[in-house]
Amino acid sequence: MTPVLLLLLALQAPAETPATVVERDVRLVLIDPLDRRREIHRRERVAFTADRLCVTDLTFGTRLIVRSDLRKAWVADPLAGTLAEIGFEELARRRSETLDGLEAAKARVPGTPDEKAIVSVLEGFDRFPKQPGVELRSEDGRREVVVNGEIVKLSFQGEAGVPVGGYLEVLARLGAFHPEVAGALSSLKSFPAEGTLRYVLFLDRVVERFTVRSAKAQAVPAAEFEPPAGLQRVPMPGFAPAAEREPVKPGDVRKDFREDDADRKERGK
Repeated sequence: MTPVLLLLLALQAPAETPATVVERDVRLVLIDPLDRRREIHRRERVAFTADRLCVTDLTFGTRLIVRSDLRKAWVADPLAGTLAEIGFEELARRRSETLDGLEAAKARVPGTPDEKAIVSVLEGFDRFPKQPGVELRSEDGRREVVVNGEIVKLSFQGEAGVPVGGYLEVLARLGAFHPEVAGALSSLKSFPAEGTLRYVLFLDRVVERFTVRSAKAQAVPAAEFEPPAGLQRVPMPGFAPAAEREPVKPGDVRKDFREDDADRKERGK
């Protein structure tokens, strides 16, 4: 085979990126700022590098793509034919506005059960009144990352045998963890084999229970970390601007003097 032909073949081959790939079974509970919950059970493929992450639902093909090098995230839904995109800065701003609104609501109900409920929501979004204390615990083969002595952000046992760094680091750059929690998580070396992780994704608090089925280092198509082409652009779920409401035109109104005549007769009695 000639050098020219080898070069042509190399140019035609899809570009690949060295990555870590984990396949796992996951049960997700997603909780929005109003405490509405939805639950998802799925098998997913997690591919990541030091600055890229792609989580693919292996049943329906939905993909979460996070590029910390570009400071953007996408949610692609091939079945619906849609693609949502958001920048890290816009995400941080919109989330801050939402939490500021909750803070304002809390200030209006001091000393009530509603105040306690709002405080719990804010803490779930890593909004604490002061710098939280974070500690690592280890007992009987189980390791935990605990905030303020009671909020367990990560609890796991066993190791999957591949580095976990890129996965947690890219999520942290997206704002999934409080900086103190992210610092504690950075001490972990191997991807957990089984456990529970709590984090923030867009405007949801996520409780993720997972069991790893396989984990390995391998090259993946570079396109896996790119938003798919040919999908309709839509707002990120939860970030769509409120629809403008046009005033409703009343139905036909006819002038009827009979009511006036009836009033005059009533007054004349």
